[in-house]
Amino acid sequence: MADKVFFGNVKEMTNNYGTMYSIGITKEDLDKLVFNEKGWANISLKKSSKGNWYMEIYNPQDNNNTQKTSQTEVVNEEEDEDLPF
Repeated sequence: MADKVFFGNVKEMTNNYGTMYSIGITKEDLDKLVFNEKGWANISLKKSSKGNWYMEIYNPQDNNNTQKTSQTEVVNEEEDEDLPF
């Protein structure tokens, strides 16, 4: 089973108009996203057992392997550029 990857932060607010949710995302959070072959990234909004809201990146096992492979390929390409021939 893949490790949970948490994303951003969520705050629940109630006012005269009802319940609203404020979502905060950092640049580092965006780097955690894994996109599928159609260009979509999936994030789940969940409620903890204590009642706090949080977001988790949906990251199937096969997407983890694809992301790791592509990162490795980029490193190998950079190494090839440093060769003198």
